[in-house]
Amino acid sequence: MGTLVAFVLYLFYALTYVVGIGMKVSEYHEAKGSLRQVFRILMAKEEKQIEVDSQKAFSFNELKMEKVSFSYNKKDNVISDLSLSVHRGEVLALIGESGAGKSTIINLLERFYEPMGGDMLIDDMSFRDIAPQIWRKGLSLVSQDTFLFNGTIKDNIKYANPAATDEEVIFAAKQASAHDFIMKLDAGYDSDMGDYGSYLSGGQKQRIAIARAFLRRSSFILLDEYTSNVDSDTEQELIKTVSRLKGEVGFIIIAHRLSTVKGADKIAVIKDGRLEDIGTHEELVQRNEYYVRVITEQMNHDSEVLNVLDGQPV
Repeated sequence: MGTLVAFVLYLFYALTYVVGIGMKVSEYHEAKGSLRQVFRILMAKEEKQIEVDSQKAFSFNELKMEKVSFSYNKKDNVISDLSLSVHRGEVLALIGESGAGKSTIINLLERFYEPMGGDMLIDDMSFRDIAPQIWRKGLSLVSQDTFLFNGTIKDNIKYANPAATDEEVIFAAKQASAHDFIMKLDAGYDSDMGDYGSYLSGGQKQRIAIARAFLRRSSFILLDEYTSNVDSDTEQELIKTVSRLKGEVGFIIIAHRLSTVKGADKIAVIKDGRLEDIGTHEELVQRNEYYVRVITEQMNHDSEVLNVLDGQPV
């Protein structure tokens, strides 16, 4: 019996190291991938820095992509021969299945990457002739995961334009339908938001992000799945916010929900990195089966989620 107990203990003792070796191999591959990314950033060509007046309003009237192609690995195109345009005051919605290339389009417009073919233009000026800082001054991005700092609401909104006055901050918050809920907080605009905005709901954080984007005085606002993490009531409030701001800025919206894209001036259907079709909701429903399938699948998905939340069998 003593020999058996000793054998089992030694066996577990040995297995601990065997399992540990497997974990170390996994950690090695993770570290190798991370290190590759670190060196990729360190070796990246530094952008030429220029002085940009943070208070100056860069007024652009048209944002355009002409036959743009792009590949992350320089082999397989994620975007191919894509042409799009949106004017200030319009809402352009991008819709398509996951992996179709919608987020890549946003990354290209923000010049996180540069096209390998074709051209991007603001008011007929090529991106090659405009410094990245000036180009980005004309655009504001509101991502799906809103990043907020630990601090007051006022400080988070003013991050877009530190020189903005309190009146400008309040005006931006009103435009983003954020002023009312802010004033209900104990300290109003001086209320603490907690780490990453933990004291606010998803919809409140999105409205703070939209107010911040508006305060930058950009001509175009890019919204990447901005209603994906909010409930239906908040979604409707955010849609109303976009409708109210539409006359002053242009919007490019990535969305799957029909309620988000239905009111857009133009809906671009993206399939496998190409422009499948473009038109209004009514036009696309009549002629594009792919568009109908995408929105139908999303509507079915939303119904399933609601059924689960209600405790009903799906």
